[in-house]
Order: sequence, then C-alpha cells, then structure tokens
Amino acid sequence: MKVLKKLTLFILVLVINISVVNAGVKNKLDDLSTYVENNSDLKYFFVYNCEIEPDINYYVNDYTVVCPTDTKNLKITYRARSVYSNVEIIGNENIHNGSLVKAKIVAGDGREKIYNFTVRYSNSKLVYIILLVFISIILILAIVNLVLYILYKKGIIKLPKKKKENIGEESYVN
Repeated sequence: MKVLKKLTLFILVLVINISVVNAGVKNKLDDLSTYVENNSDLKYFFVYNCEIEPDINYYVNDYTVVCPTDTKNLKITYRARSVYSNVEIIGNENIHNGSLVKAKIVAGDGREKIYNFTVRYSNSKLVYIILLVFISIILILAIVNLVLYILYKKGIIKLPKKKKENIGEESYVN
C-alpha cells in the first residue's frame, strides 16, 4: 500500500512539474536545435500575471509586456532553445511603466542574442475608475430628481406656472 501511495505521489509531482514547465507556451517552437551549440534563440518566455505581445517567436526580438500597475518585478519562466545556451535576465528590478527588461541568450559557442521586453502598465484600473465615476454621477442625478419629484408631489416645492399669452387676430401682420 505504501508503494502505491509513493507511486501516486510521484506521478502527481511529475504531472505538476510538466504543467509548470509548459505553462504559457502557446506555440511550441521546433526542437531541431535543442542539442546545437551555436543556437542563441529563446524557446519560450512567460511572465506571470502579464500578457506578452506579440507571441514569442525566436525571429522577433522586441516585445511588449502588459502588466498590472502595481508590478514591481516580473515573475518570469523562460527557456533557451538549446540546452547548451544560458539565459540572463537584465533589468528586472524596480519595474515601472516603460521599463526595459532584456533576456540575453548566450549559446554554447559564445554567440549572443538579446530579446527586449518593454513593460507597459495596463489601463484597466483607469477604465474602471472612469466607469465608476460615470455611474456615480448618473446615480446621484437620479436620486436628486427622485427627491425633487417627491417634494413636488407633496406640494412642498411649487414650480412657477408659465403665463399663456393669447395672440389675437390683430397681432398678425397682413
């Protein structure tokens, strides 16, 4: 019975690890260069709680990372295409809107490639604030109109009546 529990736990941990390694990979790139020493390409780059535009592709070097406004550093999962390459993340401290985070890939033979990730803060909070202010103004106007209507119906507020002007026949120009 203990062996079965250990085997089940092992399989569960293996599945979780595989899921974490593959998290955020939308387009799996070809693995033909996995064991090539001169490959300095990035296989995947995933930033938790952020979106990367466009999708990661080893032919594209410049990306935009859209993050919530309270982001101070990026939580990144990455991998080079070649097992002989090393990845160095540069500039992932004290992130602000417009920060540039770089992923420097150094291949086994010394070739280097740099991927640039420009951080942009999401405007979603601003949209929600504007929407909240707009709804609040409409709600306040509706309440004021309701109170005025109730006061008018009870006779507390009287609106001035318009005077009717009788236009006689002689006022018309022939």
